[in-house]
Amino acid sequence: MYMMKKIAIILFCVLTIPTVAVAGNRPQQLLGKMFHAVEQNVFATGYRNQKQMTVSGNVAVTTPPSTVSRKLQMINTNLSFSFGMAGIVLPDGRCKLDFSGDMGDVTMAKTARREILYSTDFNAYSVTNKSTMSHALNFHTYFIRKLNNISSDFMTSGRWSFQLGHEVVYGADKCYVVTVATEFKEGTRRKARARVQNLDDLITFWKRGKISFTIRKKDFMPVRIVYENPEENINSEITFAYDGKTHLPLRLDVSGNAAGVAGSGQASISYSPTGEFSSVSLQFDNALGQSVSLDLNLEFSGTAGMSILGFLPPMDAQRMAKQNLKLLMLTNIAGSLLRMQQAGINIKTIKF
Repeated sequence: MYMMKKIAIILFCVLTIPTVAVAGNRPQQLLGKMFHAVEQNVFATGYRNQKQMTVSGNVAVTTPPSTVSRKLQMINTNLSFSFGMAGIVLPDGRCKLDFSGDMGDVTMAKTARREILYSTDFNAYSVTNKSTMSHALNFHTYFIRKLNNISSDFMTSGRWSFQLGHEVVYGADKCYVVTVATEFKEGTRRKARARVQNLDDLITFWKRGKISFTIRKKDFMPVRIVYENPEENINSEITFAYDGKTHLPLRLDVSGNAAGVAGSGQASISYSPTGEFSSVSLQFDNALGQSVSLDLNLEFSGTAGMSILGFLPPMDAQRMAKQNLKLLMLTNIAGSLLRMQQAGINIKTIKF
């Protein structure tokens, strides 16, 4: 579900242009039309009947040892790990996912009130009591709620100022340019220059900063997003390539930098004959030599496999604190972590 959230956020969110007044096309109205176009074209009513998503795929991460610590500069081979995943996700947040790979065989199951993490290798599990229910009955409701939350923040929170730029030609299409921005203090820019970004900041980047949306006049779909967040030291650009017949985005090209480190990547999306996501692939590399690749296959269905969600650990499994179980799982990445331990790095500091 995390990857779906990320893709949805990127699809919703998109150079500062001098302000000009254009009668009948206030920037708020144009931005509202863009959100409506995304809803109509990307999250069409076909999702209304979809109550379960089956997901399978692979994730791989590679990083040079020197980017982890200066103490690892003498190690010539990269640190890396990969894993496969398969399972089901429901629109209300419940799920059961099985992972296999360098961290061993792991099951994660979320019910309405708790999350279970189970490691087959160590026959150990953890239980976290928290509500995961969003009360969404189908994936159309799930996606539209995410879209409306972002749209509402722009339109009604009062945090954003709006500018309408000169019309431009992007590719072969005439486009509007709408820029929205929140206020920031110059002191926060100076403090952020060397700050390393955490994952939550990168996912929720649209909550603050300056964003310019380049919007096609013919269908109000976004074709380019330029983003600047001086408080979090992030600059990025996203461009969209579309299927000309259905107005569905087929590829997203991303470039930019965070904390002064440049990177670029590409996400590709394919769809089922009825318009739902069927596969997503992502490749991202940065100037430090780090890379992340992901390939997911998705299949939506109108029937939810409730019996699959009823996961319980074996009777003889040991219950542990979640952080302790994660630490055990990390020890399965023997080659990489052994070199890190030999260099004096405490693997308890690694979080995921």
